[in-house]
Amino acid sequence: LRQAMGKIDHARVWNGHEGDELPASAFLVECPLIVRAQWMRHRSQAYLEMSRRYVKGSQVPFQFYGTEEDAMLDDLFDQAIRTYNHLLDIGWPPERARIAIPQGAMTKFWCAAFDRDWQAFLALRNDSHAQAEIRAFATWISDYLESKA
Repeated sequence: LRQAMGKIDHARVWNGHEGDELPASAFLVECPLIVRAQWMRHRSQAYLEMSRRYVKGSQVPFQFYGTEEDAMLDDLFDQAIRTYNHLLDIGWPPERARIAIPQGAMTKFWCAAFDRDWQAFLALRNDSHAQAEIRAFATWISDYLESKA
């Protein structure tokens, strides 16, 4: 999944049909912001993302995708971090200073849904027309759900 611009871990929310509960799964996803946007188009899932609003970059260092492929990106990302920190230093609130963070920044979030809702996600994101980055995640989730069944 590194080639898919991120990684994914799994945590079972509940498994089985006891009472009114339905089977569901949650995944801890790490990917660039640009791939996160592909995830969050699906409103049938619950998301909990780490926020930079309350955490300065000095406390949790920024990570960026693609720097191992192109050194020029290192310069771009370094400038973005300097700009972000400068905006904080001059009093901008973190939610406004985030304007300086490029789409290549990595983010981490929990994504949970009922298994039937994951099937809707897979119908769109496991299709040949979907972007390769999200297809890799969809393939992993599909394989997991098949093994769970």
